[in-house]
Amino acid sequence: MSDWIKCEKSLFKKPEVIGIAESLGLDRDTVAAKCLRVWAWADDQTEDGNAKSVTKTFLDDEVGVTGFADAMEKEGWLVVEKGGLRFPNFDRHLGQSAKRRALTKERVTQHRNAKKRTQALPDKRREDKRKEEEKKKAPAAVQWLPGEGRFDVPDAILQEYEDRWPNIQRRGIVQEIKDAGDWYVAKGKVPGVPKSNVTNWLKKAFGEPVDPGPEESRLAADRNILAELEAS
Repeated sequence: MSDWIKCEKSLFKKPEVIGIAESLGLDRDTVAAKCLRVWAWADDQTEDGNAKSVTKTFLDDEVGVTGFADAMEKEGWLVVEKGGLRFPNFDRHLGQSAKRRALTKERVTQHRNAKKRTQALPDKRREDKRKEEEKKKAPAAVQWLPGEGRFDVPDAILQEYEDRWPNIQRRGIVQEIKDAGDWYVAKGKVPGVPKSNVTNWLKKAFGEPVDPGPEESRLAADRNILAELEAS
């Protein structure tokens, strides 16, 4: 015997609890609590669930409800035998063997959960490593170095430009990027979006249409509006 008994989370929803509650006009919470009181008594006072010389009247007094033992008997949770009472499936839910099984089950469950968490850690580490490698592979941004008056273009983006203009050698692309930096220095300007500025410079140098910047886009929109007004 010990100072605890097993209680299932589903106790309050069991059909037997519902049946006892309806039979006695009690709510299910009250019935579940009084059943636990009866089982706690049986766990303390019996070895195998056989309560010799104990009557249903005694159990009614124990829980303070007349007819409670009758209702438990009706639901199959109590058996009246000659010379006393018996609690069915006592060894399944009460007594030392039931408690040992419950504790063992809990330890096994905790061990399995811990093992799953441990197994998940290498997967997470691999995923973090993969993300870090992808981050390293991602091309760095084009930067304008005002102190040096030039664009700093990473190799990955130079390769991107080489792939875009396969007929232009890298030294030709690098020279154009240098010329772009010299132009900004000569004009006393600072490129707003370095990569876009470099890309547009290369497009112009290699005979492609240049993407309009914000100012050019606004002027183009104004021209379109004026054209529509003149046509109306």
